[in-house]
Amino acid sequence: MKNTHHLFFCILISLSISVSSFSQGTEKHTEKTVLDNPITEFYIKSHLSKQSPKLILTPEVEKNLKFKIKTDPLVQKYYKFLQAQALQIVDTALIKLDLEGFRFPDAREAVRRLGILSIVYRID
Repeated sequence: MKNTHHLFFCILISLSISVSSFSQGTEKHTEKTVLDNPITEFYIKSHLSKQSPKLILTPEVEKNLKFKIKTDPLVQKYYKFLQAQALQIVDTALIKLDLEGFRFPDAREAVRRLGILSIVYRID
């Protein structure tokens, strides 16, 4: 369960970071850009609120994300992709989490779907 929450938080953080880093410049580059991934356990612990509930998608981050979706074409395209994914998820069969031995074989897909559906729900 801890890994599930960690993955969900990483998805939210990566979306907010990609929004802020990609919105700084959308001009075309001919060189391949390599970005360092700042999402580490230390980063999450140091940026996590000290009070409960421990939210990463704070109202301030959500407001900034909504603004970027309206103003940045790259973020708009990525968000439209997430919306299309959410519509596909809604139309697909539910995942039944049956325990096989000591693992849930469809747990990763469930976490992926949860991340997409939750961010689209919050933004829309």
